[in-house]
Amino acid sequence: GIRKEIPDMRFAGLPYQEYRPVPGIKVKDLEHVDYCQYNRCYYHGLEDPGCDMNARSMREFRAWANQAPLGLYGYEFDVVNQALYLPMWRVFEDEMRIFKRMDLKRVKTEYSVNLNRLTGKNPLPRAQVGQLASRLAYYAWAMSAFDPDLDMDELLDDFCRRVYGDGAKEMRAYHDLMAATWGSMKSHITYFSNPARSVAEKFITPDIEKAARKHLAAAAEAVKGDKRAFSEVRLDAECFANWVKLAAEARAGGT
Repeated sequence: GIRKEIPDMRFAGLPYQEYRPVPGIKVKDLEHVDYCQYNRCYYHGLEDPGCDMNARSMREFRAWANQAPLGLYGYEFDVVNQALYLPMWRVFEDEMRIFKRMDLKRVKTEYSVNLNRLTGKNPLPRAQVGQLASRLAYYAWAMSAFDPDLDMDELLDDFCRRVYGDGAKEMRAYHDLMAATWGSMKSHITYFSNPARSVAEKFITPDIEKAARKHLAAAAEAVKGDKRAFSEVRLDAECFANWVKLAAEARAGGT
């Protein structure tokens, strides 16, 4: 009826919550439906043979692809209930290549835009602003969505060189450590707004904390005299300290 009045109107759909089960008929007259994939595991690859959670998610996702022109509505940056550094670029590298194979019509991710909290009467610390704390992850998501075949290692090298100057080598090692730790978690995490403390307890072990602090300290030493690069290293150190604090609180019995 709307198309009779506005012939060029286009429509899309959203398989979400109680509407997420795969329909028994073909979906017609929609440009795309953006499947809300909050039922995935955000630690592991979508086709990781050791992740039953992602296997279940992908069975439903692919079944939707048989019934409708498919897109994705992602929650990658909503995985925990606080604005934290999220070393998820390997997750993005994996998923975007799979989404390309599936011929998705589009992808989008949800995140809170809170840069305005940097100003005003009660500004947030920079390490508590998601766009700053996870700036590498935001950049990696955007670039891998634009080009799923990009070389993620080259992207990381370029980012570290431009952002950290003479601290690039140590910061690349730090980011690699954190991403590898995130991707090798023995548990699973799904849905969104998970308690950050419960994640931190498993993510930031004493050994990981020691190794990460070593890289951050070495990077800070390497960029002495470079005010801009030093401020970037310091920001990452503050972001890491937020994770360490949450891990300590969890081990002390916090929830």
